[in-house]
Formats: sequence, structure tokens, C-alpha cells
Amino acid sequence: MKRRALFLALAALLLLAAQAPAQDLKPRAWGDFDQYVLALTWQPGFCRDMQEAGRGLPVECEDPAALRDPADNLTLHGLWPSQPRSIRPQLEERDWNGMGCAYLLGDNDLNDGDKCDPRYPLRPDTRQELARVMPGANESTCLEHYEFAKHGVCFNFDPDAYFLTAARLDREVKASALGKFLRGHAGTKVRLTDFRAALEAAYGKTAAREADILCAGRGNASFVEIRLPILRDRVNAPLSAASFGRSTSRNTKKQCGASFLLPAH
Repeated sequence: MKRRALFLALAALLLLAAQAPAQDLKPRAWGDFDQYVLALTWQPGFCRDMQEAGRGLPVECEDPAALRDPADNLTLHGLWPSQPRSIRPQLEERDWNGMGCAYLLGDNDLNDGDKCDPRYPLRPDTRQELARVMPGANESTCLEHYEFAKHGVCFNFDPDAYFLTAARLDREVKASALGKFLRGHAGTKVRLTDFRAALEAAYGKTAAREADILCAGRGNASFVEIRLPILRDRVNAPLSAASFGRSTSRNTKKQCGASFLLPAH
């Protein structure tokens, strides 16, 4: 009886966790930053690039699932706060992009040999959502641990709010006119102007102009990622034309050319 009662109590707690209302994403430290970058990876392009570069395939690329909806290949990489204004005098932006929270905490735990150490436990419903939108959130790659250690912990974000916000944004993009474009053109070569036109149809001119559309592979000819600057004060609202800031990227080497392939599994 005691074991059954314990089981029922645990089940009730898990149910309450799964039904927990969505939380707004709020920095509780170092909140003087301007925007986030929503980084969404095109999974077939990422896996193709890893294979061509001979870097060894991560687990999520070894046996990719056949997706009913090709737009689901647009997966969550991360949600990255920009450099806090208060540390700009002593740190260049490129160093912030490389170090993130390791600089603010003075302790680089990103590559300490135990990247899968569950420092930041997540609710079951958050884990379930990440399983749908972030293939790298697995027991081998542990992308979620790396992302929160680099981009979340120093801002004292609630880990569940952080990942559920990022997952919601990924779903919104996939449901937009850009998702429709990706759905209809997966496995084909597309023009950059058409890609940006789909983004403009979804979210307006600023989003289309400021998005970083990145390619890799032989000849830098395969789409691998899109990075969207989202204003800090708009991140908790549904995406709209008013959501987007300006790109601060200085990396032009990975920008897609006039035409490129949307790889398919």
C-alpha cells in the first residue's frame, strides 16, 4: 500500500508539472542587453556538413527520423542574449560571442569533460518539448546543457522558461510563411531572394533584411542555419514585424550566396 501511495503521489506531481502554466522569460541578472538571437538549425544541412567535414556524426545524425512535415527539420539550436551593455567597455563583442556566461561567471564550465552533467534540471514537460524541437538534446550530445551553460545561467533565467520560450519561437517560425517555403522546397535549390521574400511575408522587411542565413558544405552551398535577432522586450509575445532587431553578425564567410540547396534527409 505504501509503495502504491508513493507511486500515486509521484504521478500526481508529474501531472502538475506537465500542466504548469507557461512562464515569461525574464533575466534576473545582467538584464541590460538589447536582444536575443534565435538560432534555428536546418538539420539535414547540419548533418550533411558534419559528414562532409569528416568530423564524426553526432547521434542525432546517425539515424535521422523520417519527418512527416519537412519544416520540422528547422530545429532549435539556441536562444542567445546579446552582450550586456555594462560589460561592453571591457569585452569585445566577438569575445562575448565566444565566451558568453563563462566571462561573467569567471569559470568556463562549457568544455570541462562532463558536458552532460545535469546541472540544470528540467521539468518532464520541458524535456518532452525539447525532444520534439531540439535533436541535440540527447544523452550523448547534451546540447541543452551546453546552451544553458553558455547563454542562460549567468542571466539567472528559469531553465524551463528559457527552453520553452525558445521551443515556442521555433514552432512559430515553422508555422509561418517561411515554414511553408521550407516545406515546399526541401531537397531543392532555392534563391536567396526567394528565401528572404518568404521571411518578409512572415514577419516583414526588418526580419527579412536582418536575418543571418548561413550555409556550409562544399562551396558553402547548403543551408544550415537561420539566426533571427529578437528584441529583448518582445521575446514573450507572438512573433510579429515588431519583434525583430538588427543583426550584429560580422561573419560574412558563412552567409549563403545567391542560390543554395535546402538539403533533405
